[in-house]
Amino acid sequence: MKIFSFLFIIFYVLAGIFHPEGFNPFTDFFCNLFQNVFKEYKGFEISEILGMAALASISSFVGLFFFNYANYSTWTEPKKVYVKTSGIVSAISMLFIFSSFHDELIIMASIIGAPAVGMVLMDTLKNKNRKKSILGLITVVLLTLYNVIFYLGFLEVIWPIFQKICIFLCLMWSNQIIKKAPLNSL
Repeated sequence: MKIFSFLFIIFYVLAGIFHPEGFNPFTDFFCNLFQNVFKEYKGFEISEILGMAALASISSFVGLFFFNYANYSTWTEPKKVYVKTSGIVSAISMLFIFSSFHDELIIMASIIGAPAVGMVLMDTLKNKNRKKSILGLITVVLLTLYNVIFYLGFLEVIWPIFQKICIFLCLMWSNQIIKKAPLNSL
């Protein structure tokens, strides 16, 4: 499962390097790497292919993370089903953000995935793993703040870098949760 987060980083960096207009992580969003994929088909740029591979990698990671976390948790069956379902729906929604429904799919993935993220956070807090709990709290607070300032239109100048910080923290936290965890005690 961690291979998908590693692939995401590799594909993301390569897509940025090969972007024909130059990719500036301080001013460009992740979506800029594949925004023209199906708008005007003139053949694919290597950066678009790599950007789509990064998107597929991160979407796969998200779906597998929630599915596996729920499977190996001590939760009740309905809670497991909810987290698996919402995680997979969020991941599938993310997978299609290259389309003309970009904004709608991001909002949908955020709304559907938020309760699952909250349940994972509460579970890490209950397990009293200090490192995972603190990282989880920081991640969720910053991700929530990013969504608020983005959708309310505040502080536009920091959006692109804030997006990268949130992506990095989400990957770091979720990989920390699955790091060296026996399958029966995430």
